[in-house]
Amino acid sequence: MTVRHLLLAGASLLLAVLVAVPLGLAVSRTASAEAVVRSVGLLQTIPGLALLAFLLPLVGIGVIPALIALFLYSRCIRSCATRAPACRKWTEERRRPRTPSA
Repeated sequence: MTVRHLLLAGASLLLAVLVAVPLGLAVSRTASAEAVVRSVGLLQTIPGLALLAFLLPLVGIGVIPALIALFLYSRCIRSCATRAPACRKWTEERRRPRTPSA
């Protein structure tokens, strides 16, 4: 049972990283980044049992609804969308030529 839980969590994390990181980085470059971050935050306020109850008629019982729920609760999109501008600023500062101090 523990191995199944670890595989489920690992698969959902891998899916979240593969989908959410590029999406978060793309969204961070647009003016609608705040709206996306707020809507993802709103989605994460739905209780897990309610989300599974909503997914039940759509995808049935099993691994798929659990993967979808774990994917939706990952914070990768929020993290990338909110932290990417700071990372870009940091890398731009590092690229500037340094003037020697006298």
